[in-house]
Amino acid sequence: MQCKDIADRPLLEFIAAKEREKSGWVNWWDFEGTTYYGLPRNLFLAKMGRLISRGLIDGCACGCRGDWEMTDKGKAALREGA
Repeated sequence: MQCKDIADRPLLEFIAAKEREKSGWVNWWDFEGTTYYGLPRNLFLAKMGRLISRGLIDGCACGCRGDWEMTDKGKAALREGA
């Protein structure tokens, strides 16, 4: 499996929903119990890094706690059906 095999939209939707629920950043442990939690950590972090580099989310993909959040570009992508 590679980063390209992980769909952007469901991941962005999860981050957006979790952000609203928590009123704050999404962290690594917020994915516990989801299909993403079962991915190898390095693959998941690589995907998050790709989303960051594309400007869809902001945060850290070094393996710390993440602090991921949607960017305006990411929110627009969800609205536009990306």
